[in-house]
Amino acid sequence: CTLPVGEGAAQPVVLTVGGQVSNTLSLSYDPPVITGLAPASGPTSGGSLTIDGANFGALGIFDATVTVGGVSCPVTSATHITIVCTAPPGVGVDLPVIVTLAGQSSAPALFDHLPPAITSIAPDNGPMAGGVALTLTGTNFGAAGATVTVGGSACPVLSQGHTSATCTLPA
Repeated sequence: CTLPVGEGAAQPVVLTVGGQVSNTLSLSYDPPVITGLAPASGPTSGGSLTIDGANFGALGIFDATVTVGGVSCPVTSATHITIVCTAPPGVGVDLPVIVTLAGQSSAPALFDHLPPAITSIAPDNGPMAGGVALTLTGTNFGAAGATVTVGGSACPVLSQGHTSATCTLPA
């Protein structure tokens, strides 16, 4: 016979002849395969992520799920070979991107968040005693968990967002 379009693992295969039914064996369709990510690295604030590959859905119903570093990447469009999702905010490198469909998961492709970049600090000088607020602006600071040092001394972070962080200048 010609294998029908389908997806998933352990699909039952049964032969019926003259009203009699055979024993059941199972067949698994190929799992999702990721061949590329665009971009391969992106901002800590998240954004659009395109995943190229194969076996992302059959029968015109694309109900695959995507995770980046274990966090959901909501699918905004999909075909059998391309998925576009909204990458979640985060930080880190080598985060596994996994496509799951009908109980089968792809091998992970790796995604990196871009490293932080400071474009300015204010004020650009301060008292030797420290104690004043220092504001850093830039990109890819993440939403939480940053540490700042000034001259090797910790500058305790008071607030942080993807494009700015404020800390208390050390002595």
